[in-house]
Amino acid sequence: MSERNYTRKAKRVDNGEWVTGYLLRGGVTGQYFIHASGNSVNESDKVNEEGCLRFVAFEINPDTICEPTGITNDNGKLIWENDIIRYDFIGATGKVVYLQDRGWFAVEDVARGIQYYDEKLWKNVEVIGNSFDNAELLEVEE
Repeated sequence: MSERNYTRKAKRVDNGEWVTGYLLRGGVTGQYFIHASGNSVNESDKVNEEGCLRFVAFEINPDTICEPTGITNDNGKLIWENDIIRYDFIGATGKVVYLQDRGWFAVEDVARGIQYYDEKLWKNVEVIGNSFDNAELLEVEE
């Protein structure tokens, strides 16, 4: 299966920092966690507990969960859902959204009220922020 099926990013509850890794949901508590990329699963350091595993997971705010698009821009930077991108070929800024009914990612140009789907859109773009940390980038001037 592709990395897209497992990897997510979201903001940690404890300090508000972004963490990327595998999304987990507590069955009893309903809390969401991310097992951070780069954290290895290790054998237990407890004596006589062979086969036990431990790993580090961070509780995250589920409202900030973002999926990777699987698309990289010309600079090789992975583009994520909720990223804010500038696409100079039409002089606009937009937010990356997932269109559930269509099953693909698009860019929503808030100023123009338009969604763009064209594959050429993803080339020659710059990620300038995300809608959680940089919402002001999406504000429409009147």
